[in-house]
Amino acid sequence: AQHNGPLDEATTPSLEALKAFTASTKEGSNAAASLLRRATELDPEFAVAWGELAIHYSNVGETALSRQSAIRAYQARDRASGPEKFNIEYSYHRNVTGNLEKAWQSISLWRQTYPRDANAFSLSGGYAANGTGRFEQVVEMSVKSLELEPDQLYGYVNQAVALFYLGRFEAAEKAIAVGAAHPAATPT
Repeated sequence: AQHNGPLDEATTPSLEALKAFTASTKEGSNAAASLLRRATELDPEFAVAWGELAIHYSNVGETALSRQSAIRAYQARDRASGPEKFNIEYSYHRNVTGNLEKAWQSISLWRQTYPRDANAFSLSGGYAANGTGRFEQVVEMSVKSLELEPDQLYGYVNQAVALFYLGRFEAAEKAIAVGAAHPAATPT
């Protein structure tokens, strides 16, 4: 089945946990992590909050915490929505099993099932694709993620990195310049 609507949902019975999770999406790294930890304290079975915390910890080099958070998310995944489940499975394989092929399969199925979900395309341009040498696909997924969500900057970063690895240095430089000139790149 395909689902075309954009989905920004998080499944928890706790309104306070949902508020903390929602607030985390509007914050920088440290504040977001604090809010995500608060969300998991309020609802220890809040799968998507654990999943996002796993990605945060991975991004800042906290491998053990990333792994623990990804395991908690995976254990609670039955309480997650469709897109959340794909994200949790992706994170689990990326951060726990280390099986980047399985992570890629999860994210590919996510894109096919939710073809309007910018997160599926943005994450497709990240670690699992780069780690398995899918640089042309990273460029393609980055373009698609920016079409769906022009204000997220990961698309420019992912695209520039992949173009660099492909030896297309002028195109990489252009992607960096376009991303840097985007209004979302300028702090207000």
